Amino acid sequence: MKHIIITGTSRGIGEALANQLLDKNHHLICISRTTNQQIIDQAQMRNCRIDYFNYDLTNIGGIDQLFIDIFRHLEVCSNDEAIYLINMPPC
Repeated sequence: MKHIIITGTSRGIGEALANQLLDKNHHLICISRTTNQQIIDQAQMRNCRIDYFNYDLTNIGGIDQLFIDIFRHLEVCSNDEAIYLINMPPC
């Protein structure tokens, strides 16, 4: 399993990357200020595990807690391939 953390998934390149990475062997962890329900629906249809976190990354004071929450959702096993971070800059 690949765990993939993607920021900026509400629209633009972040949304496009999330759609491209929907796969039953991936666990997507999406972060954006607003929820993109289409990605969640597509993930469910493709049997892709997804967790979605609404968070404004300009609020740097809460990023540590955000990632504590994210890592609570990761079930990393010895056969998991990797954890990736794709951080999209704001437009």
